[in-house]
Amino acid sequence: MAQFPSLPLWTDALIGDTFHLTPAEFGAYMRLLICAWRTNECALPAEDSKLGRMVGDPKNWHRLRPVVMAFFHLGEDGLYRQKRLSDEREFVSHCAARSSAGGHGKSLKSRHKAYDKPLPNECQTAAP
Repeated sequence: MAQFPSLPLWTDALIGDTFHLTPAEFGAYMRLLICAWRTNECALPAEDSKLGRMVGDPKNWHRLRPVVMAFFHLGEDGLYRQKRLSDEREFVSHCAARSSAGGHGKSLKSRHKAYDKPLPNECQTAAP
C-alpha cells in the first residue's frame, strides 16, 4: 500500500490548468500524477518506455508526451516532478507527522491514565 493512499484533488485548479488537453492527454496526465504520488520521491522516471506504460498507451506516448510533460520539470536527480503535486505531498506529509505526534501523545496520556486507575477487586492482593 502507498504511504499516502489518498491524493488531494483541487478540481477547479485542475480543470483550469488542463482545459486545453484532449481526453487522451488529460487521462495520461492524471495517470502520471497518480503514479508519481505513489512513489517515495513523488516523482517519475525520465524513461519514455516506463512513462508510456504508466499512461497505459505506450504506442501513442510519443504523441502525448510533448503536451503532458510540459506540466513536469526534470530535476537534477534525473526524475520528473510536478510542482503542485510536490507541494501537496509536503503538506500531507506535514499533516501526517503532526497527527502521528498528536496520536502518540494521546496514546501515552491514555496509557498513563490506565495505570492511575485502581485495580478491580479480583486483581488486588490482600494486605498482610
